[in-house]
Amino acid sequence: LLAALLADHPFADDEPLLHSPGLTITAGEARAGAQAMAERLRAAGVQPGQGAALQLPNDASFIVSMFGVWLADAVFVPVNPRTPVAERDDALAATRPAVIVTEEGITPLDAPRDYDAGVAFVLWTSGTTGRPKPILHTHSAYLELLDRVLGPLRNRKDDQAVQIRVPEHLYRWSNWEIMTSSDPFTNPPPATAWPGASASMARSSSSRSRKRMPRHPPRRPPPCRR
Repeated sequence: LLAALLADHPFADDEPLLHSPGLTITAGEARAGAQAMAERLRAAGVQPGQGAALQLPNDASFIVSMFGVWLADAVFVPVNPRTPVAERDDALAATRPAVIVTEEGITPLDAPRDYDAGVAFVLWTSGTTGRPKPILHTHSAYLELLDRVLGPLRNRKDDQAVQIRVPEHLYRWSNWEIMTSSDPFTNPPPATAWPGASASMARSSSSRSRKRMPRHPPRRPPPCRR
């Protein structure tokens, strides 16, 4: 499902789509690169429903590789490129992907896990109360989250510029900056690509955000005197 956001994107092949400092990738380059990554993963033995760990620089090309994982029907396992080897090995042991992709190439791993149908990617708990634990996110759930975030922007006027940063909690792997409301993220296609959120959700979210905080903090009770 998430792969369709790139495959069915309405931008022409020569239009810039992904941006990071010093790098811009057109829609056509992104589609071709994602397809090439999917073919490389299949050639490395990755089966549908297995994980593919990406330990790559955090730039626009990372997004292309991520979509390649989904085009291969695999599960995206992000690994921060600055993670120490011991922590990386712990993460791989917990998620058991079929391969890890680095700048040096694709390395097959032993005993890969077969994930349930619909799992899109793996994130982690904060680790504040113990060792971080993997959390599985599905395609349908994240599409609904995107719809809730972007839904209020659909009715903006064409002359209003918009800049969006996709939620940073996905290991900061995506900085999608949308500079004009002509981009389909501000006027996305109907429910086939962006299911889930309704007008009532947007209204309730908007009303919650407009609640006013009290001008002054509540007074503390006077100290007890003996």
